[in-house]
Amino acid sequence: MAWAVQRNGATVRVEIGAPVEDWDSLMEDVNAALDPRPAAVSLPRRVEGGTGSDAERLRMLWALLSMRGLTIQRAAG
Repeated sequence: MAWAVQRNGATVRVEIGAPVEDWDSLMEDVNAALDPRPAAVSLPRRVEGGTGSDAERLRMLWALLSMRGLTIQRAAG
């Protein structure tokens, strides 16, 4: 698994590294961590060493969380 989703108090921290072989499982882990609703989600700006597909999926994750009205903090990366 090239990712970690952890809740730290009112913040959900998402760490993503390449290769990401199963974005669907990553999305499920993120969704599970959103209940109860966090004050913020810490999400990387890019997948270090990732592919163009990884970049697109990360943009989709940013968009989905934004559409849900969640506050997103840019994590290093």
